[in-house]
Order: sequence, then structure tokens, then C-alpha cells
Amino acid sequence: MSRLWRDEVRIALSPQRVAAVRLARGFRPRLLQRKVVACGQAHDEHAWAPAIEALREALAPPDLADADTVVILSDHFVRYLLLRWNPALVTEEEDITYARARFGQVFGAGAENWAIRLSGAKAGTARVASAVEQTLLDAVGALAAQSRLNVRSIQPHLMAAFNAWGGRRARAAWLAIAEPRRLMLGLREGGEWRSLRSRPLNDGTGSLAEFIEQERKLLGIGPGVQLVFLHAVDGVSLDAAGVRVERLTPGNRPGLAPRDDGELALALCGVT
Repeated sequence: MSRLWRDEVRIALSPQRVAAVRLARGFRPRLLQRKVVACGQAHDEHAWAPAIEALREALAPPDLADADTVVILSDHFVRYLLLRWNPALVTEEEDITYARARFGQVFGAGAENWAIRLSGAKAGTARVASAVEQTLLDAVGALAAQSRLNVRSIQPHLMAAFNAWGGRRARAAWLAIAEPRRLMLGLREGGEWRSLRSRPLNDGTGSLAEFIEQERKLLGIGPGVQLVFLHAVDGVSLDAAGVRVERLTPGNRPGLAPRDDGELALALCGVT
């Protein structure tokens, strides 16, 4: 069977829940199945452990087997750094080695065991480096293999939202990705990242204008870019007064609008 016609599974892992949807692909994709499993409370250094147990339950019969699969990881489980262009680094291996050293400087010795990926970028521009605990990736892969899911990619939430930005990404804009208790805020100008920072979002609310003003002061830049692409999930509500907001949505596939309670927002964020 052509991969164009194989069913597709989207799975999202967050500290609150694991959400999974199965889609029948084709000219008119249909939502075949959905599962949402709440996560327990983390009790050790692995904050993602309850999400793995919830994933195990989500993949139990009746399962979602034999389908191409994309896994979306909450930004709670990912660390990011913005790496400025370094002409002394020639190969991808050198880039990864440098990125690992920077993660170690910022986050400590534990970064030695993290899986690191780098975004593509033109020469002379900054790259986004993401890091995930290798043990988390191994646990996801093991459960997927048991369920006969063909995992095509494991994506940080930032990547899924950035892909949803699509052709609009060339425009100078802020990208705001809001989850319960966490806000990722980045600035792109001239087709490259100027800043990228994670900050706490304690009560799931706040003023975008204030967050952006604080970031501007940290960067030492004036009030230039006013446009914000916002992707907010799981009931996070940010005050958009004073800024021009365009919301990133899961896409236009039939039958895939998120439910009002937002349970599937993370699972659907990468559907586009």
C-alpha cells in the first residue's frame, strides 16, 4: 500500500496527558480513533516518566497499530539553545559537539546523555539546537515498536508549531508557544532567529505585550516587530491586547478541529 494512503497516527506527550489520534488518509482524511490518557504525578528526576506510563495505556488494545506515526513532545521535555553562526565549525559533527558543550555549560553534566538535533539554517545565520533525554526517546521507541507503529519522526512542540507557521515564516514576527506553566517566545527577522527563550507561565495567563516588552529589554532592541504568531494549547489564555496576533491552527483537514476542552490540541498541532 502506498504511504500516501496508509493511516497516520499523531501522538502528543505532555506532563498533563497523552493524546493520540488515528487518521485515515486520502483525499478526505477521516478521524478514525482518539485516545486521551491523563498523566500521574512525577516522583523522580525523570519528569516525563508519567507520560510514558500514559503512553503505554494509550497504546494498549484496542491499539493504534500498523500506521505511520509522528510523536510531538511538549516543550516541558525539551531544552533549546540558539547557536550563533560560527565559521570555524565546518562539519555537522563539529556543530553537534559544539552544541553539546554549550548545553553542558548551561544545563550541567547531564546534557552529555541528551540527544541533540540542529535546525537547518543558511550560512551566517543562527541555528536552533534542541536536546531531549535519550532515555525518553528510547522509551517512546520501545512502546511504539511493541504496538507496530512506524515512527517517522519525534518532534518538539516548537518544531511542530514552526512548521504550522509555514510560508508565513519569512515575515518578521514573534512566535509564542504557550502550554500550561510554560511559554516559548522567539523572534525571527530577515528569515533567521534573533532570540528564543523559555519562561515560566505560572497560572496559564499573562499579557503577551508585557512578555514581549521584557524580551525586548533583555535583547536591547526597540519596539519594531508587532506581529505575533500564537499557538496556545490546553486552556492557556494569554491577553493579546496591544499586539497583533495571528493564531496557528492545526490545519484544514476535515473533522479535525480540537474539542473545546483542548485535550487534543497538542496531538493535532502537527497535523498540517
